[in-house]
Amino acid sequence: MIRGLGASINVWWLYGLLGCYTRQRMHESHTRSILKGITWRVIASVTTMTVVYVMTGDLTLVASVGAIDILAKIFFYYLHERTWGKITWGVLGTEPRSK
Repeated sequence: MIRGLGASINVWWLYGLLGCYTRQRMHESHTRSILKGITWRVIASVTTMTVVYVMTGDLTLVASVGAIDILAKIFFYYLHERTWGKITWGVLGTEPRSK
């Protein structure tokens, strides 16, 4: 745990610098979560498919692994994002969400 006023100021300065600090709780739409999942999945799947190609040289296997990888991991990423969006632990500088 970080202790002391100096450490607290440094943490808040860093959060402000990174654009992470807000006085209100941020809410993310389902569409935003889906688009974030898609853009990340493209990057990660291209990486996976490149590794499969380098290891096997088999383009059919690359296509199969890539298709399964994209669909499965977008679904699990979406679930992961939505679950963490409901967890308030570790979120700094927010106000309680009104119901």
